[in-house]
Amino acid sequence: MMPVTDRIEIQKYYRALLAKDPSYVGIFYVGVKTTSIFCIATCRAKKPKFENTEFFRTVKDALDAGYRPCKICRPTENANEAPKQVIDAIRISTENPKIRISDALLREHQISPEIVRRWFKKNYGIYLSGLSKNVPN
Repeated sequence: MMPVTDRIEIQKYYRALLAKDPSYVGIFYVGVKTTSIFCIATCRAKKPKFENTEFFRTVKDALDAGYRPCKICRPTENANEAPKQVIDAIRISTENPKIRISDALLREHQISPEIVRRWFKKNYGIYLSGLSKNVPN
């Protein structure tokens, strides 16, 4: 069981939870201490108080901590689903295989390079300096 312990990261995740920010789907899971349920960032269920939350990086960590999946957002079904920004970045890369995908190009398409890198690091263990290489099929 590995809950997130960095206070700045916890605050950032809580803000993303309140905003239902889709760019954080698959980045963190929130356990609600009062219900023993865990959710994804975009869950439409009533939002818990900050002091009743615990954040995890993986579904396994949330399950190991004793939380059960939310029946509304179904986090185990959406566990490895790439956020829309990641899907868009992969699409740009596959449509333009001969060019290096830069941070500036991603930003032109309203894609956060940080979110894309974070997702690839978490799901594939690779850090991308550009998306033209190491893109999974």
